[in-house]
Amino acid sequence: MTVMKPLTMRRKTDLQLDPELSAYYSNKIFEYNFASMCKMSVPLRLEGLRVLDIGCRRGKGVFKLSSRVGDTGHVIGIDWSEQHIAEAKQRCERAWRESGLSHNNMEFHVAFPEDLGSAGIADESIDLAFVNSVVNLAYDYDRVFAELHRVLKPGGLLICETVLANAERDETVMAKAREIGNNVQSAPSKAHFDRLVAKLGFQEPVYLDANIVEADAGFKHTHKAPTVESDEQIVYVASVAHLRK
Repeated sequence: MTVMKPLTMRRKTDLQLDPELSAYYSNKIFEYNFASMCKMSVPLRLEGLRVLDIGCRRGKGVFKLSSRVGDTGHVIGIDWSEQHIAEAKQRCERAWRESGLSHNNMEFHVAFPEDLGSAGIADESIDLAFVNSVVNLAYDYDRVFAELHRVLKPGGLLICETVLANAERDETVMAKAREIGNNVQSAPSKAHFDRLVAKLGFQEPVYLDANIVEADAGFKHTHKAPTVESDEQIVYVASVAHLRK
């Protein structure tokens, strides 16, 4: 993992995106070779909230959130795949009309999770942020959570559906796992996660729905993800972490 760098809120065109991040995320769709953790376990009442979905892919989660926040709310979908964002935008109008809304309350941007400022997301502008297990495949895991903390309002909620390890990890194994798109084997330790979010200023995480998963867990039971050879003795736990700013 790289060292977190200071970020300033800015908006750029796709062609001006951070070249270091662009090089890492180029052609990384991360489809099918990771455990499907996206249950989208969100609070019952979301009316009027401003919500952010990181790694929104083709927009299915954003469409769900859109119907929940209603006409007075707003949902922003972020993904680094231009193809996914293009598909989400194409499906957007049908989604809000089918939800019975009076207008489109969604927007989609090509952006990296480490640099939400490139999508124009300002400090303390988000009520609820959602990120699923794909966060383990990010170029700079710590920087992603620093960005999420930056954009959340005081008292705002981050919901992270993720996989964490029961012991400290071998950084080389984690890096190789990220390269092949295995979000289970690239999981940081729970201890690292707890230290990180505490350092950033989040309140103590509340963990829900903890389940052990295997390193080769794929998007469904019949699919096995490629793995990295390792001597580590690790237990991987999939859970939902709720974090308040």
